[in-house]
Amino acid sequence: MQSRLPRSTEMIRATTIAFAVTTALLLGGCAARPKVSQRTEITSAQMQTGYREAEAAAGDVTLGKYTDALARADNAVRLAPNNPWALYNRAAALHHLGRSGDAVAAYQNAEVQFGEDRWGRSLAIYGRARALDDVGQCDEAKRAYEQFAALVRSKDAPAADMAMTYATQCRAAQAPPSPEAALLSEMTSALGSGNYSQVLALKDKVPPEAAPNPWIDYNVGAAFAALGRTDEAVAAFARAERQFGETDRWGRSVAVWGRARALESAGRCAEALQAVEDYTLVVGGSDPRSVRLATSYSSSCR
Repeated sequence: MQSRLPRSTEMIRATTIAFAVTTALLLGGCAARPKVSQRTEITSAQMQTGYREAEAAAGDVTLGKYTDALARADNAVRLAPNNPWALYNRAAALHHLGRSGDAVAAYQNAEVQFGEDRWGRSLAIYGRARALDDVGQCDEAKRAYEQFAALVRSKDAPAADMAMTYATQCRAAQAPPSPEAALLSEMTSALGSGNYSQVLALKDKVPPEAAPNPWIDYNVGAAFAALGRTDEAVAAFARAERQFGETDRWGRSVAVWGRARALESAGRCAEALQAVEDYTLVVGGSDPRSVRLATSYSSSCR
């Protein structure tokens, strides 16, 4: 009996075969036409690199390295254009960089590429809803939230309910942003550009009377982590986690994952493993791919 290939190899081979068949169909009967262009063949090795780049882009997003994430995701899309996660990670990076229009289009591309993968498609739809919500395009955001809720309700009713709550809370963008919101936007931009010292300088400008914002602490944690200031990063991520609370499970999971990655990068493996376990508890069974990725990172900690 022939041994079964690893899943990634099977996926690459299947994609390569599909590409070859499609090319044959497109070129059939056209031998008499002059050749006007030639497409470079994507090898299996290139596609494997593309899949690795997509995973690396996801890691960069969680660490707040949005510019790096976008560069990696662009490369992943070039090398493995049929990988929906490359498209999704590209959309997430654009979203965090404040390029909402581009992010919406990228989320839509990912949604199409996910096809029958309901879970992946639901993430792309939800990302699109949040990007539209962020810029106050509430009618479109509401439709996207409704799509997401309809897709996941049978498996995750709380997530569907949360999406519909967000749909009712969307406000059209009219008034200028508050000083705190403007600072957060500037912090996110600085973080995405790798200007970590600027992120910390902006933190000190947050008015003391401002309501706590978990994303400010998350950005601060990501900046500290990038600067190798692990204890301060862990503390900031922990503050963000507490502020996200039980109602924003996704935000809380991102903060816990940031804490785990900061500890793993510092070689504090026992603490990183505990943080990964915390992450698994937060995510539960709703995101098995991320749990597998988190576990693989923790197992490689040295």
